[in-house]
Amino acid sequence: RVANYQASVALIGNTTADLEAIHAQQYLAWYPNGTQGWCEWRRTGVPALSPTVNAVNPSKQIPRRYVYSDREFSTNGEHVAEAIARMPGGNSQDGRVWWDQ
Repeated sequence: RVANYQASVALIGNTTADLEAIHAQQYLAWYPNGTQGWCEWRRTGVPALSPTVNAVNPSKQIPRRYVYSDREFSTNGEHVAEAIARMPGGNSQDGRVWWDQ
């Protein structure tokens, strides 16, 4: 919750816990910029989010990336096909980009 944002984070000397606290505050700080917050969550896994019960996508999971559009296929089809072939999960919103592992 944004109400939990703190200007400074008390670190306890445990690297994992300290990084999680820092990432949580960073996620909250991105509140006005939803796309950046989404990227931070994908990069760090913090906070631990759950998909909504009202998800309308086929997998019912939080999307991991944007898919290539029909326009991209029609204007740059050869390169799009090459890129998709290298991506785990193919052209799916559940596939992960290289830094989201």
